Amino acid sequence: MSGDHRSRRDVKSRTMNRFRGLHDDDEGNGTYDNNRRRGGLAGLLSRVSAGANAGQLLRRIAEKRQREEARGTAGRAENRPMVYMVKFLKAGKAAPDAIVKAVSQRMVNFKPYLIRPDEKGNMLFYVSDEEAAEALKGMNRRICDPKTSMKYPIVVVKTAATWNKIPPENVEIIKTAIKRRFNEAEMSLDLTDFSNDQEFKSHGIMVALTRNEVMIAVADIIDELFSGITALSLKNNRLRTLDYVANLIYRAPKVKVLDLSSNAIEKDEQLQKLRGWNIETLFMENCPISTTFNDGLDYVRMVHSVFPAVTALDGVAVTREIDVTETVGGPTKEELELPVVRNGFSPDPALEATIKNFIVEYLGLYDGENGKKTRQKLFDAYDDEATFTCVQENLFDGICRPDYPDPDACKYYRRNSHNICHEEKWNRYREKIVKSGRMAIAAELSTMPLTTHIMDSLVLDIYSVADSFLSFTLQGLFRDGTEAFKNDGDMCYFSRTFVVLPRDGGRVVVVNDMLTVSAISDLTLTRYKHLLTKASVASLEQPAQPATTSETMTAMAQMNVNTTVQPVTQPQLMQPQAVQPQLAQTPSTSAYDTTDPNIRKQMVDQFCIQSGMKPEWATKCLEDQNWNYEAAGKVFMDLKDQIPREAFQ
Repeated sequence: MSGDHRSRRDVKSRTMNRFRGLHDDDEGNGTYDNNRRRGGLAGLLSRVSAGANAGQLLRRIAEKRQREEARGTAGRAENRPMVYMVKFLKAGKAAPDAIVKAVSQRMVNFKPYLIRPDEKGNMLFYVSDEEAAEALKGMNRRICDPKTSMKYPIVVVKTAATWNKIPPENVEIIKTAIKRRFNEAEMSLDLTDFSNDQEFKSHGIMVALTRNEVMIAVADIIDELFSGITALSLKNNRLRTLDYVANLIYRAPKVKVLDLSSNAIEKDEQLQKLRGWNIETLFMENCPISTTFNDGLDYVRMVHSVFPAVTALDGVAVTREIDVTETVGGPTKEELELPVVRNGFSPDPALEATIKNFIVEYLGLYDGENGKKTRQKLFDAYDDEATFTCVQENLFDGICRPDYPDPDACKYYRRNSHNICHEEKWNRYREKIVKSGRMAIAAELSTMPLTTHIMDSLVLDIYSVADSFLSFTLQGLFRDGTEAFKNDGDMCYFSRTFVVLPRDGGRVVVVNDMLTVSAISDLTLTRYKHLLTKASVASLEQPAQPATTSETMTAMAQMNVNTTVQPVTQPQLMQPQAVQPQLAQTPSTSAYDTTDPNIRKQMVDQFCIQSGMKPEWATKCLEDQNWNYEAAGKVFMDLKDQIPREAFQ
């Protein structure tokens, strides 16, 4: 008997262990056994109330529920495809489309599956091929948070997908059904009531978009054959969650019309998963979510929070409330038809000449090693009631926020920064950082870090002209602090907006001066120089266009060369003088001595900017035309298609 008893006990023990191992990845089974041993529901409640284990238990329950929802249909690991799970650690608060954009800048054809934040604050998604996984590994700590500049650690793990495999023959059947539903003339795809398609009934298979593996297959087919569609209907498919539908955002990015009507979508959290799609027309009739709003405006507002470009909702024209603080949503840069790059704007050449004179005189006193003293002479450039503010904020370049070259200069700017994004830091002592009156402004300018402005980087925009005032913005590159007088010193970016009033004798005085300074990364610096080159080429091709930055830079160069405008003890902000605004490619060579080496150097530098050529090639072009700038520019335009590629920067 004792032997039989031990035998039965061993069998029971082995059976319990075998059943326990069937679902070793499912915490729920262990929880059930523990609950039963500790008194069923009473034991469970006592564990929850224990305090230390409560959070862990609830977290396990939530994780189990999330896995079950994501898995959709049951299936063993061997029935699921192998994929690569990618985690951007601590990136859960970032927008998924921001992560996709950052990765896409470094990786071609990046199309993730199921991108979403997980319960631990990470951004999680899947990729299907090993090459993409290796590329993502290489981006570890190279992508930054746009707000904090924290570099994201990236973890890549090979794992079984959360969706099942579909037999290849069934994939071909699905592909046939989708092809028949595609309208090439309208570039639309109608997947209405997809599960009842005759193609599936004739083959005796069940294909519903509520099944995760089916939606994955549909997304892959659309990516392969119909990625250019502009209209998509998912009507009457009993969709309750949109996690897998969101995969279409990166596989059919041009969709403008989306029909989600007659589905089971109940919460706006599901619709939020489609954020990033530039939808303009949306249908959601007969969805539970559309009946949860008592006010139609709230319904429209909710839709616009996800799809800000929507102009038609459920067949009714809608308009969007404008939020000046909003920075996300709307058409992407690639989808906008960008205007031709211009070298600034001026409504009138004579007016522009006045502003150029002012800028040259102002910067002549502002820059230099004696700037602490010469800036005091800017006293008369300001009105008695003028105001001056300064903002220091390092601009995000798409990867990170660069550090300011001179920490001491940055500290000075930060201490006096009138940044409205951080108003809580200074709103109680605003009068200390807003300088009022020309005496206070001149004193403040004299204590600011010394600078050297890069004259050929300046862009002038005269954006507002009235009888009583004039407003313009000057932007460009400069060096300051310890880098100010180094030829190879690190550069920074600035933007300065002036509002000026007219005075007798053709003079103007400043009533408002707003300065913004920022560090500039190598990537942004390259982009800025590229834009200047494009703008210069555009001005060469369209010489009739007035008021370009080419004029501004050339006029400034001519002023320095001719010394027709000398730095004076106080800026006279004069009326237009003999300096005629001219396009950069056709300055009058008779205006100065072209045998002077300094003049020739400035001509070469200017020609490099306007043509995009290297200095040695620009020099050769000018030499061939006996330093006739106008003739050299004409020859360049006539022969630019024949110039070898290595001649350009």
